[in-house]
Amino acid sequence: MTKSQYHCTQTALYQATKLICQSLKNNLESFSSFKEKYSTNYADSILLEMEQAQNLPHFYARFTDAAITHIHLINQLNACTYLWQALKRYIRDAFPRTEFKIHLQAAGSLHFRKATNKNWDEANALLTSATNFITLHQNQLTANKNMPSTFPQKFSEAHENFSILLLQFQQADKKIKENTNAKIQANNLLYQKLKNICADAKYIFKNNPALKAKFTFTTLITLISGTGHHSPKETPIA
Repeated sequence: MTKSQYHCTQTALYQATKLICQSLKNNLESFSSFKEKYSTNYADSILLEMEQAQNLPHFYARFTDAAITHIHLINQLNACTYLWQALKRYIRDAFPRTEFKIHLQAAGSLHFRKATNKNWDEANALLTSATNFITLHQNQLTANKNMPSTFPQKFSEAHENFSILLLQFQQADKKIKENTNAKIQANNLLYQKLKNICADAKYIFKNNPALKAKFTFTTLITLISGTGHHSPKETPIA
């Protein structure tokens, strides 16, 4: 995961970008005499980069799909473990008591506790073991009107729905990471350009504290946040 280089919220970063670019335009002659790259177009290009970064999906927009899928996934897991508990009862009646624990483990019992704690690998192992056990022992389980003949299909469909939702959740989670990286990378590139402008301004306005302050990033963040101080521990939100 890409780490943010800016020690502020992204909202503050964008506001600082506007202020620095405006100050750059207001003092363009001083900047351009120091480095020819500085121009109105240069400032506008940074503002455009800011808009592009700003328009990338924010955290809550990226999180929505995964959060909704996660809810459905948990509900489906609960439905599956409920069916597994029914299978446990069928196993108890289908086999001798001395064999019960052995068959229960074959049906995935060792994965049950971690599965119910939302460990997706363990949940998948539990359901796969149970599905295979039902297929292998269907005759014994349905004998003496124990397990309904409809149960194997019911369990299989629940397992399949869980697998579909798990894949959707994993894909959504991967997309969150990819989009978050893209957002932070764009913000980092923007921050580096602002940092360079501020470094040049420190040299250009060495003897002008008032103007130098307009290009001091931490000072601007303090003014924007209204906190009266800048905390490097502030967590950036991308």
